[in-house]
Amino acid sequence: MNGFVVQKHKRCTLERIEKFISDVYFTDGNLRGRLYPRKALVTTLKHHCSLDRISYSEAIAREFADTQVGHSFGKTWTTHWFKVKFVIPEDWAGNEVRFQWDSDSEAMVWMDGKPVQGLTGGGCQSRHDFIVTKAAESNKSITLYVEMAANGMFGAGSGGMINPPDQDRTFVLREACIAVFDRDCYNLLMDLNILHDFAKHLPADSTRAYEALLTANDIVNHCDPFKRETFQRCHEKAQSFFSQRNGPCRFTVSAIGNCHIDCGDVFVLIDVLEL
Repeated sequence: MNGFVVQKHKRCTLERIEKFISDVYFTDGNLRGRLYPRKALVTTLKHHCSLDRISYSEAIAREFADTQVGHSFGKTWTTHWFKVKFVIPEDWAGNEVRFQWDSDSEAMVWMDGKPVQGLTGGGCQSRHDFIVTKAAESNKSITLYVEMAANGMFGAGSGGMINPPDQDRTFVLREACIAVFDRDCYNLLMDLNILHDFAKHLPADSTRAYEALLTANDIVNHCDPFKRETFQRCHEKAQSFFSQRNGPCRFTVSAIGNCHIDCGDVFVLIDVLEL
């Protein structure tokens, strides 16, 4: 091999980074698979179906029946209330703990009588977890209520999100548990996501793009997903890249957001009025 140099291939290196942070591939050994290092089942999961929209106070006074993950709920546009109880395990003390819920639909978490966070099930633009506490108390018992809507983010279109709704659709409860959230792992995942996008989307001849690719690849080389002490060291590598400044020229960055709500075409009238 004297005189030969192994060439780095940009596409292969990008794919290596992608697989290291993927939530689909190799999660038994990549960094993404360590985001929730410990999980526990909820101790109580009960269900009540309401054909009409009812208030929180009305809902919690209704009769609830036992249910479980894997059951289906519907039909389209019905509302389902769940009573959820769990106890923080003793060895989780001091950790950030999250409640994880995926009913393949829209849902709202209620805590202490107040709506605290919306959740969206499924895979596209999903949000499956709610921060219960950032510093858990061991053996603490917590009760939540989940108000589930039997529709997706864009209604319940049959075969497509803006098609006429499937009036007989049901939604499967895929997950209901609590989990420890590793904030250091999350920070490193965000670092790698940004570095990957720098490398992928900056101009092909950009020096900065190759510096980002080199930094991300170096992090993958030195990060052991099963040794948390490597997370901070790798995060520092990323911060070294991010701390590099541009030249003396100044940039003005503006951002404009909007709330896009499809009312008349994908939701029934009562949901439109609630929006």
